[in-house]
Amino acid sequence: MRGQLSLALACYAQLQARGTAPGESARDIEPKVDAAFHRNLTMIVVPRGNQSQLEQSALVPRAITREIVRFVSDFDEAVRLAFGEPLFN
Repeated sequence: MRGQLSLALACYAQLQARGTAPGESARDIEPKVDAAFHRNLTMIVVPRGNQSQLEQSALVPRAITREIVRFVSDFDEAVRLAFGEPLFN
């Protein structure tokens, strides 16, 4: 489980490092979500700026997006989602 969460956080960090601004989309988010689904990951953490691209995606069905994608606004939110609130206490 931790390996899956680490992968999800790595994807989040990689997209943020590319300068994905709010409302702007990184073009490679669709293949990443598709790959995460086919690798049976239970969750992938994605910057909220990519939400509209995934909602309009021809590659990733909305049902898959709803099932495994968690949209977050910042890295602290991503860590809380992945590891839980006790990590910050």
